[in-house]
Amino acid sequence: LRITAKDRVGHVHAFEASLKTPAFKDLPAIYAGSETKFVDREQACIDIDHYIKSCIKEERSADGKFSMLGTAGMPGIGKTALLLHAARNLPKVEGHQMKSLYFSFSGLQGGFSIYNEMRSATHNVGDAFGRALVSVVLHNPPNLDEKTLAQCIQMLCNIAGCSLVIFIDEIGQLDTESSTKLLKLLLHEMDAQHGRVVFIFSHLQKEMLMRQVSESGRSVQSLTLPALSIENWRDVLPTDWVDAAVSDSGVNQLVLSCMGHPRCLTDGLKEAAKESNHLLKNPSLASLNTARMTIVRTCRLDTDLSHLANSWFDVCSTVSEVVKRVQAKNLLVSLPVKSGDQFHFLHPLALQAWALKDTSLLASHLTQAYDADAVLAPSNEKSAEAILYNYEAVLRAACTESFTLGKFYGTKHIDNQLSSMVVTVKAPNATSLVVPVKTFENNFAQTLEFLTAGFIVVSENTTEPGIEYLSPYFDAKGNLVIAAVQCRCIVGSTLGWGTIKAGIRAAMRQFDIEAIKWFPVVYTTSSQRTIRRETYAGSVFFTESDLFVFTQKMGALRLHTTKFDSNDSDEKHWLRNCLQQQESLTPT
Repeated sequence: LRITAKDRVGHVHAFEASLKTPAFKDLPAIYAGSETKFVDREQACIDIDHYIKSCIKEERSADGKFSMLGTAGMPGIGKTALLLHAARNLPKVEGHQMKSLYFSFSGLQGGFSIYNEMRSATHNVGDAFGRALVSVVLHNPPNLDEKTLAQCIQMLCNIAGCSLVIFIDEIGQLDTESSTKLLKLLLHEMDAQHGRVVFIFSHLQKEMLMRQVSESGRSVQSLTLPALSIENWRDVLPTDWVDAAVSDSGVNQLVLSCMGHPRCLTDGLKEAAKESNHLLKNPSLASLNTARMTIVRTCRLDTDLSHLANSWFDVCSTVSEVVKRVQAKNLLVSLPVKSGDQFHFLHPLALQAWALKDTSLLASHLTQAYDADAVLAPSNEKSAEAILYNYEAVLRAACTESFTLGKFYGTKHIDNQLSSMVVTVKAPNATSLVVPVKTFENNFAQTLEFLTAGFIVVSENTTEPGIEYLSPYFDAKGNLVIAAVQCRCIVGSTLGWGTIKAGIRAAMRQFDIEAIKWFPVVYTTSSQRTIRRETYAGSVFFTESDLFVFTQKMGALRLHTTKFDSNDSDEKHWLRNCLQQQESLTPT
């Protein structure tokens, strides 16, 4: 722009000036340097598209209010990726033009710090957000002093010249009072704009998001993002990671332990590989443990689980209450089931990282169980046994009161009297709840002494007849009751239930002579859906489906993928998908 003007004595002067008008910035990348890919979110995209179309068409409830849509889920589960994907792929609505805007209270664009700066100048949370939003999405924003939320929104509508869909990420980073007020103000503004402005939110906590809005009488649509289907890790990981997961059992377990968590599978594994040159080629146990710590730190999963881990593994805990506590820690990872339901897990990488640092008995045996799983092979029976007796030790270490055997084992193939038997366990003053003996034969006195003290006793004899280990319980009268455990976890092996029970009876003959009560426990990876009741009379039997339910608190294990022949596809949809690939993925 060229301007001319006369001075006081009549001389003409020319000036060059530029008149800058506000313009919208491009949508941001997810994270600078991030490897995150957008996969496995088709249904969520469909739901967001439907919501946007209904709002643009002014489809409201009977009271004239728009409903609210928000996504929820733990850190790194893909909320930001979903919002930005939706922002870049708005649906087409006949007769309507739309533009998307994005604002984040966490990390991207510096939105939170700009909001805080605006908040210091006004007590109104809505006005502060309106000014911050304009500052973040526009190049050369105008002076925003004294501008209200409504004026800021109207300004953006005027500049765009069309309807706006505004994605607001991580609103839960605000304190509860501020986020509640802001949600209500934004939805009121959405009503006032008659569908010309649509807001879509993300929040860590589904329950908090719904509570904050439902108080206003609005209906709430919440998209809680589960983890990616486990079979999709091949689509997410680079080729070198896929090759390593095929060839090395430890890397295979590390990938499984990511549980389909997008940021763990991408940025977490990327950072882990940076810190170890040998991670993808013959990694040591130490380098795998370092990788776990790196992933947990990168993905913000590192926290003290001392109390929560005890509740998670305590068979007497109320599951729904513990799940809420895990969710409050932002460590609940959910995996889809074919029926439309979800399985819930305390993220196993968080468990592993905590256990490596903690000195408790529970943590020690949990680490040993994961270590045994990392070296499991289809023909290796001893590693499967080590997973199970260390896992039993974890459950015992977590017990705070008496319990029934039915609660402890959780299998539907358990004798009715055993299922209802109330027992306790002892907590020996030792560094381990498991003690070895060379063999059970000719070591009866020592074995009985260990059992009476409360130890799980394991035979080191690889050809021990009949039983692998013995687990002690104590009934209501304080009498010793022993679980005689046999493991049959060889892929493709044929099971003769009668032969197994006969072998256990022969091995326990001395206990019968001494009139010490015992019962058989048989862990198998049999794909039988049912076992005849007379087969498990006086016993506890496990099929592969039972064994999955029993051990699932540890997350997805190689025990599940390497040892199981098949799976109940209706209940274990995510695991079934994983197993379909095992022919090419079974580590050597």
